[in-house]
Amino acid sequence: MISPPLAEVSSIMKKLVFLLVALLVNVFAHAYDGLGYPFTGKTAAEAQPFVPDNSASAAGYTVQVTMEGETVVKEYVDNNYIIFAVTWSGVILPDLSALLGQYARHDGKERGSGLRHRVIEDNDLVVSKNYSSRSKRGYAYLKSKLPAQFDPALLAP
Repeated sequence: MISPPLAEVSSIMKKLVFLLVALLVNVFAHAYDGLGYPFTGKTAAEAQPFVPDNSASAAGYTVQVTMEGETVVKEYVDNNYIIFAVTWSGVILPDLSALLGQYARHDGKERGSGLRHRVIEDNDLVVSKNYSSRSKRGYAYLKSKLPAQFDPALLAP
C-alpha cells in the first residue's frame, strides 16, 4: 500500500479543520427569519415554536429581543407571526443580510448626511441607519405590513 505524501495529508487536514470551524460558527450563530417572513423563534442551535406574548398581542404585535454579542436586535412580529419591523443597537453591526432577508438589496431613494446617517425608502421598505465609531443603530420596516395602530416613530432609538 502506498501512503500519500505528507504535504497532501496536511492540505486535507487544513481543509477539514476549516470546514469544521465554519460549521461550528454557523451552528452557534443566530439565524434570523428575515423581514417580511414568518417568525419561527429559531436559532441554528435550537428550533422553538413561536408562542406570542398575550399581553402585547392586543396591540397587534409582539417584540422578540435577541442579544448578538453586545448588540440588541428586536424583531417586531404581528399577530399573524410575520416580521414587519426590525431594530438593532450596539457596538457591532448584526448580519443585516439575514435580518433584512429578501429586502437586504434594496434600490430605493437614499437620503442622509454623510456616512453617519442614511435613510433608504422605496415603495414598501424603509431603512434607517445611524452609525458612529462606537454605536451602530438602525431600523427597518415594511409599510404594508404595519399593524393598524403601530407608529413607526417607536422604532427610532
